[in-house]
Amino acid sequence: MIMMVADSIFLDVRFIAAVCTVIGSFCGVVSFFTRRLDARLADKSILDAIAARLRPELIFTDAGAIIADMGGAMLLSDKKIEVILGTAMSVQAPTKIVVHMRRPVDLAPILTPMNPDIVRITASHDAGNDWRFDICYEMVNHDDNHSRQRYYRLEFFR
Repeated sequence: MIMMVADSIFLDVRFIAAVCTVIGSFCGVVSFFTRRLDARLADKSILDAIAARLRPELIFTDAGAIIADMGGAMLLSDKKIEVILGTAMSVQAPTKIVVHMRRPVDLAPILTPMNPDIVRITASHDAGNDWRFDICYEMVNHDDNHSRQRYYRLEFFR
């Protein structure tokens, strides 16, 4: 009888030790991969690459020059961005922007002016894969003494 109780306790101890070993191994593996993932996500270039794939965008000037590319330039064709200047409330300003896309995009990109002008922007398909943005100015912020460059942010949907 005592031997049966001792064998039963011994089996219970071995079972508990096996379960603890499995749980400890699992925790160790999770900890290892968590530390590696945290180290990778601390790298700014990795985060920039993820952001460029999830939410590509770019910032460009009223001359069509791209000054900040956050993954959006890879969606443009070789022609890039065409800006047509016109007169808006006695100031030279972009009145039409054509974005030349590499391949068809169903949803219009979002064009946002980064200057204090108040505008109404209408997006429409242009020739081929291009998108045309017509800009109608409600208010133009200008300085008579200095010509001011305008900046625009273009965000694409995937």
